[in-house]
Amino acid sequence: MKSLNHFILTIFLVVLSHETIKSQTYVPFPNSGIIWNIITTNDTFDPHSPYKNRYGLIGDTLINDTLYSKLYVLENDTNLNIINGSYVGAIRENNKHVYYKDISFPTKDILLYDFSLQQGDTMYYDYYGFLGNIEPYINSHFNVVANIDSILINNKYRKRFNFENSDIWIEGIGSIFGQGLIHPIAQYPLNGDVVTVACIKHNDTILHLGNPLCDKCFCSLNIRGIENNKVRLYVFPNPVTSVFNIRFDYIEREVYNLSIIDCVGKKVFSKINIKKGNISINKENLNSGLYFIILKNDKGRVYSEKIIIE
Repeated sequence: MKSLNHFILTIFLVVLSHETIKSQTYVPFPNSGIIWNIITTNDTFDPHSPYKNRYGLIGDTLINDTLYSKLYVLENDTNLNIINGSYVGAIRENNKHVYYKDISFPTKDILLYDFSLQQGDTMYYDYYGFLGNIEPYINSHFNVVANIDSILINNKYRKRFNFENSDIWIEGIGSIFGQGLIHPIAQYPLNGDVVTVACIKHNDTILHLGNPLCDKCFCSLNIRGIENNKVRLYVFPNPVTSVFNIRFDYIEREVYNLSIIDCVGKKVFSKINIKKGNISINKENLNSGLYFIILKNDKGRVYSEKIIIE
């Protein structure tokens, strides 16, 4: 009888979750005031010099009588400042479809996102290699929606699309992996670069925070955490299904603090005064999704790793 009740409760919760996702109000894509902060690191070739790439939507323009938001690459700027930016393309949304028009290929509207997709649907692309200074080329590829759930960001539920290749889209935000906005059509680095969406900020609101260098949206790249002898941080198993282990090269006489942060920057777990190099954590209080492990020592160094909770 207990098993039957448990089964009925499980079915009820699944149906309730499905109905919640269906009934929530669609969150449109921003048409201005949004900035992406992308951090690229390479521990093999240049561990001392992470590279930042920031871009944002500033103003609008008419192209063939259709209104677009203008996309700029921002030079060393944490604000949406045209003076320190270069125009690289344009974005528009129509009926839950987000299109990108790159200046190097101005006759083509590239479908970046389709927020009307359902579980099991396939998203097809015809091109790779965009963002103004990269010549696009034809290379068809596709991605399949593994499942759809919802995430609460600033008191508003948004649909979250989880893909089979581990990419994650959030309604009204786009991809939170790699190059962020243009990640679905961006070239994958083949030189060992690790590209991370450090932050997505709309006006004064942080929509996503996953900075590998600090716990802020923007931070100085000249920090002590990026150096040759940095602690190696391991998380396994990853993806996480129950208990997971965090292991790092513990340095004697140093004290460590550990935090787990969700994809909108909320701290969901913390442990202080760690004096050993192995920690086990049960995922029972963590919802499914992307998280960041942030490890800091008493010397001011910061180390990070991504995990997926299933």
